[in-house]
Amino acid sequence: RQSIVTLAFLAVAFAAPQGDKKPIEIISSNSEMNADGSYSFDFESADGTKVSESGNQKQVGPKPED
Repeated sequence: RQSIVTLAFLAVAFAAPQGDKKPIEIISSNSEMNADGSYSFDFESADGTKVSESGNQKQVGPKPED
């Protein structure tokens, strides 16, 4: 019984909000989607996070009938 109470207490403690987090401003953001299925995007946020990705979409499985 005591272990159930302890586990319940821990579950509540871990589920509690973890502080007051403020939104981080996005400094720059770009995205591009091309007709051939290629794409690219990037962004930079005020906290120094930088993300960049590019690629191509591919058809998986048979092509749908027109």
